Amino acid sequence: FRYAADRAEEAQDPALVAKSLVNDAVTLSHAGDHAAALAAVDAPPASLVARAQSVASKRDAVALTLALADLFTRAAAALPGERTSLIRRAHDAYAAARSMAHESGQPLSVSYALGGLGRLYEMDSRLDEALRLTREAAFLAQQAASPDALYRWQWQTGRILAAQGDPDRALDHYRRAEATLDRIRHDVAIGYGNRTLRSSFRDAVGDLYYQHADLLCRRADAEPGAEQEHLTAALATFARLKDAELSDYFQDDCVNLVRSKVQRQVHGVDPTAAVIYFIPLADRTEAVLNLPTGMARVRLSVGSAELDAEVRQFRRLLESRTTHRYIGPSRRLFDLLLRPLEPLLTEAGVRTLVFVPDGPLGTVPMAALHDGSRFLVERYAVAVTP
Repeated sequence: FRYAADRAEEAQDPALVAKSLVNDAVTLSHAGDHAAALAAVDAPPASLVARAQSVASKRDAVALTLALADLFTRAAAALPGERTSLIRRAHDAYAAARSMAHESGQPLSVSYALGGLGRLYEMDSRLDEALRLTREAAFLAQQAASPDALYRWQWQTGRILAAQGDPDRALDHYRRAEATLDRIRHDVAIGYGNRTLRSSFRDAVGDLYYQHADLLCRRADAEPGAEQEHLTAALATFARLKDAELSDYFQDDCVNLVRSKVQRQVHGVDPTAAVIYFIPLADRTEAVLNLPTGMARVRLSVGSAELDAEVRQFRRLLESRTTHRYIGPSRRLFDLLLRPLEPLLTEAGVRTLVFVPDGPLGTVPMAALHDGSRFLVERYAVAVTP
């Protein structure tokens, strides 16, 4: 992008210079290098925001300004020390983009600007204003028949309603967001053909599914009479993420069609089996078990960041063939994940464990977890399924 900007400068094409420089800054931002991205925005001779807004084509000017507003928003979330100033810069950029888009008749761009402003108010806990702006953005996205914009604002509405203490309406919007996203999930995963923005489906929108499952688990706590219903819905949400990951990995929806033809219920194969789902969340991990006696759930104290670190260390030490240093993390993982489940497994007479691993857990053999005396595979038959 910088090379393109230099060539455009030589050709005296200010619009192409602005596009190239904004693309360079946005790429740095998506790579997580927010300091470098901000430095690129503010590099002399003039701020990229001013250069973007001065582009002759109003459509290009709006698109570039929205891209910079998004950049400031991501940086505000990642750099707490600069949060206030970055939110202000993002607000100014979204407001400018909204004004230009409205004047030039670009309703979808107005939707993105309103949704971005709603996100800023959400970050500032000004939830009523955030909800109003997000609903306006969703209405315009529906009018423009843009599922890419619509799922974002449905998801954002769900987050805001959950923060306002309205879980039922929040769940409704999470369901809508997933249904809308399902129509375009392949495009989302491939970054709409932009190789610089290519990411896994989990990286792009995995938080939507985790937040939805988290909310369903909390509803199970609040409504003991409907616990099974909410847990079943949480597992279905988790399964949709796994299905999307599989089709994303193979770049082919047919994999799920083939899988559906060969799927069988585990308890039809082994009546002593327990299927164990681990759903790692920021502050805890939810273990949901399908037992021969019914469904059960255990809340584990380990959060996703700690679990990720433990699993990665276990994986790294397993690859050292000349030592037994992996035993330490193996025992810690057993204590974190399986020790709390033992009473349920014993009571249900379980002899086979079927794991549905998530994230880093899919990179290590669950059979190698150690209880201090024996490996897991010495106590149970162990299987893994995606």
